[in-house]
Amino acid sequence: MDTMITSNLGYLGQPLKEYVRGIICKLAPEHCSDIRLYIVRTPQFNASMGPNGSMTVWTGLMLRAQNEAQLAFVIGHEIAHYLRRHSLEKWQSMRNTMDFLAFVQIATAFAGVAPVGSIGQLIAQGSLAGYSRDKEREADAYGFRLMTAAGYDPREAAKIWTALQKEKDAEGEENRSIFFASHPTSEERANTIRAEAQKLLKESGKNVINAERYRKMTNKFRQAWLADELRAKRFASFRVLLEHQSQNADSEALLEFFNGELYRYRDKGGDRESAVEAYEQAIGAGTPPTELYRSLGLVLWDLKDHSKAVEAFTQYLSKAPDADDQEMIELLPGIRTLT
Repeated sequence: MDTMITSNLGYLGQPLKEYVRGIICKLAPEHCSDIRLYIVRTPQFNASMGPNGSMTVWTGLMLRAQNEAQLAFVIGHEIAHYLRRHSLEKWQSMRNTMDFLAFVQIATAFAGVAPVGSIGQLIAQGSLAGYSRDKEREADAYGFRLMTAAGYDPREAAKIWTALQKEKDAEGEENRSIFFASHPTSEERANTIRAEAQKLLKESGKNVINAERYRKMTNKFRQAWLADELRAKRFASFRVLLEHQSQNADSEALLEFFNGELYRYRDKGGDRESAVEAYEQAIGAGTPPTELYRSLGLVLWDLKDHSKAVEAFTQYLSKAPDADDQEMIELLPGIRTLT
């Protein structure tokens, strides 16, 4: 799985980073200047906050959030870890543990015993990778208050955990994200937050969601983020993710394209035929990604439908005349050079 820390002017661009920073400043205006934001391109739901004010927000989280209010809740949760000194306590605990392991490694070396440091480090990393569940619950409650005080609709907080629970259930135990190891269950979170939201809703006169603004800021990255998720090959949860993405009314052609890609990547019995059907639905739904025609050509070629494959490849090259794989595709029989 590829992970990329984006630069200010790199892959994601400065506008998106400034947008997320604006949410941070709404939630904790007095600490805004102390927090350094990094958006990390990786296909998992996560965000984190270091004791030095360094915050990372993963693109897998931004893909799953349906609006600004949902993202604000998760960011508020991480700010809560920082303000409640959870991240500092974890860092100190990790340092103490690693110091102890170094001592054990030296002692065992003098005693002529085989090194145990690597084993100890794995144990330490497993126990210290996340916060305790009590601290996670405390951060939920504190972050929830930050979110509500900033004017966001508290009812949105539970929705993101409900959607995440569906992904978790689809994936099964053995392939679940490390995110669930130390966190309270998404079902528990959703139920607790839903109940708290009803209380706060009576006290707060605001219910900001900002769904349209959020889509405007993130839609141009959605294809790349979905491609990252697909390459992780968590096919069961990816299907659930696509269903969740259907709430974005502007993306029907894109989602049908990725339905086809799911079948193409999985490639079990009947998947190639299902991929062709999904690609055709994407074409009928609007303007699909140009890459669809390449994928359609590849699947049709494997199905021995060479004439239709050539049509798809030709369409692809006409839409992407400077494609990196142009020369390779033009080597196929029946493909005309389009220069």
